[in-house]
Amino acid sequence: MRRIVGPIGIGFLLTVLSSVVFAGDRQAPVAQPGLPPAACSTATSGVADQLAKIANAEGVRFLILGEIHGTMEIPRLVAEAACAISRARPVVVALEIHTQAQADVDAYLGSDGASDARNALLEGPAWALRTADGRSSLAMFDLIEALRKMRQQGAPIDVVATRAFAPEGLPQAYSEIMMAAAWTEAAGRRPDGLVLALVGRVHAAKVPNSRLKLRPAAELLPKDSTVALGIGAVSGSFWGCGTDDCGPQDLPQLPTSPEIGVMLDAEDPLFDGRFVPSLQLTASPPARKAALQ
Repeated sequence: MRRIVGPIGIGFLLTVLSSVVFAGDRQAPVAQPGLPPAACSTATSGVADQLAKIANAEGVRFLILGEIHGTMEIPRLVAEAACAISRARPVVVALEIHTQAQADVDAYLGSDGASDARNALLEGPAWALRTADGRSSLAMFDLIEALRKMRQQGAPIDVVATRAFAPEGLPQAYSEIMMAAAWTEAAGRRPDGLVLALVGRVHAAKVPNSRLKLRPAAELLPKDSTVALGIGAVSGSFWGCGTDDCGPQDLPQLPTSPEIGVMLDAEDPLFDGRFVPSLQLTASPPARKAALQ
């Protein structure tokens, strides 16, 4: 496995964070600090520990992962990374779930995870089958379930829904502003913690998007306290929506196996580096569809 370049070794990871100002009065239940789980899963071959090393560097407040929606492996990596990071500092996991679903997420996190609680969460509009483009996958539900269990064991982990739609008539650029504001508010929940965001690549980029004519949400955050990583080249499949229907979609086959790990480099000008959780990605079906089977 390729290791992170140097002992982090990038100036912006060592810059002291400016204070974060946040607004809004929406406040979900906050997990009380306590002993984190004794051990975290290692299914992603140590990549989670590499992410934790970056996340726990001095001055870092935001770690943004730009993913391919609808895979089994990436949400699993986020669960393992949150566990690893929580050993050193509180974590707020920011998911690309609509902000209107926050009450449902909070209720599930505070539940015993039984079937009634699970069904109540999955009946919400965020998990509707008609919009099952990967953000409402079974793997995403499993991520929330893993975080619920960690919280019950005392891990200082919160979960926030940060996908927002701009008012009708306004372009996506306004949605990016709203997402960045939600991440900033999440940082205010845990002044000594880290915001670990899992979103699509468009939102995670740190440079303006000329094609879509917008500034991505990650580009709107303080640069010296934000690390953005994009998913690296990888084969396999994901659950996504085409022109006619949603279902498993194939990724291009690579001529050679990808390097598993986190690479901080300038290969992709949109991000500070890349992450590859597995040799291949696997499509994860919609959580509500799986629950109905």
